[in-house]
Amino acid sequence: MRIGSILSPAGCGWPAFTSLHLRPCFLADHDNWQTHLWLLPVQQSDRHHFVPKLLLRPWLVEQDGQRNLHGYWWNTKTHNQKLACKKRGLEAFCFKLDLLSLRAHKLGRDAIERVFFGEIDRKGAQARDLLLENGPAKLSSERRVDFARLLLSLEARRPATVKRVRTDGRDYFAKELNTDRQILAAMAEHGVVETPSDYVENVLGVSLEDKALAGIQRLIDNPAVGNVLINAHWDLKKLGLSDGSFVLSDRPLIRIHGYNSPGATWVLPLTPEVAFFAVNHAANLAKLRSVPAHRFAKETNKSSALQTECFVFSADLHHEVWLGKYLRQKTRATAAPDGGGEPCGSKSGVRHHGGPTSSSLRPKSWRPG
Repeated sequence: MRIGSILSPAGCGWPAFTSLHLRPCFLADHDNWQTHLWLLPVQQSDRHHFVPKLLLRPWLVEQDGQRNLHGYWWNTKTHNQKLACKKRGLEAFCFKLDLLSLRAHKLGRDAIERVFFGEIDRKGAQARDLLLENGPAKLSSERRVDFARLLLSLEARRPATVKRVRTDGRDYFAKELNTDRQILAAMAEHGVVETPSDYVENVLGVSLEDKALAGIQRLIDNPAVGNVLINAHWDLKKLGLSDGSFVLSDRPLIRIHGYNSPGATWVLPLTPEVAFFAVNHAANLAKLRSVPAHRFAKETNKSSALQTECFVFSADLHHEVWLGKYLRQKTRATAAPDGGGEPCGSKSGVRHHGGPTSSSLRPKSWRPG
């Protein structure tokens, strides 16, 4: 479901693909939304999660009658820097206040978070459950699209991405207005002395930042990327009792190479025992299937730690042995200038910088021939 009116990018989702077909269209305007208002909760939220709780939930640990996530982070506040563990519920991690809030919208300031991403998370969770139960071969084309949209949303809703969309998008729209000769001539004819962008925002009451933020929907419903992803080779890697377990970082999706590269690889841990992967090249599918499960887990976990924003979640105490090494390395590479404060900006749920796309999942034997 798309955020409508002037906020809505043109189009209504991905077109028909080469081998799979998308549902007809996403709702694209306010009028179409009116029949769906009864589905929407009344209360608005300012706590927006950039990692959906559906992905975090399998890493909950039951202890002393409570179910908490064990979020490991590198504590730089103490004299002797060390690995620390924050034990809290789902609401305490991977959020930022007003991350996707609009200045105003008839469906609420949190419409993008609650409606657009809410639909992605709901349908993505259903697809994830079917994927875990039956494997990718039995997913319908619609469910395959649902899961692909969930994957694409994970990078789109990262705080660093949202910040760029807000600032760069607003600047782009302002520049387009302020350099349009026809608009400038019309305003001069009517004696308007404000710049077009100021007039649009201050007189007409249209938020250019809101218009830019609505464009985040295009990052998910991108037919060029979506077409390649849903037609890639999908599979699951399942761990045995002696293979260890997967961790999950607060930047959960691991991507290697560009989406249209023969070497493109997508990896997402779904539970401590199962990870999803997709590859473009059939040779890579065979290679990843042949990689021993314990090695796959080790390399995936290393990648997760190296690209984390702050927290790595583990349901297995054995990971404490190695996590400190990689989180310390990550912290040194991306340390904030002030060097301190709450753990990883925990008051807002996020540190204000991104991490590199991890490359530790690139042993030579995994590359296409």
